[in-house]
Amino acid sequence: MAQTVKCGDKFFRPEAPGTVWNVERVIDMPGLPQHAEIVAYGLRTKTMLLSETALLDHRMWQAYGEKAA
Repeated sequence: MAQTVKCGDKFFRPEAPGTVWNVERVIDMPGLPQHAEIVAYGLRTKTMLLSETALLDHRMWQAYGEKAA
């Protein structure tokens, strides 16, 4: 079964492990892959919208608490 992203999941970028991104909502867009709105809280709150495929690509993102492959 394919892995999916859900609200509350946490991710970080390997080159910036100090910033944790939280999945705030999952968005279904007609004709496009499922997307996730992710938010990093801190001094400056940052928000991104990206495809679930990109978020699950271990070369770009790692699930928080998951051991590196």
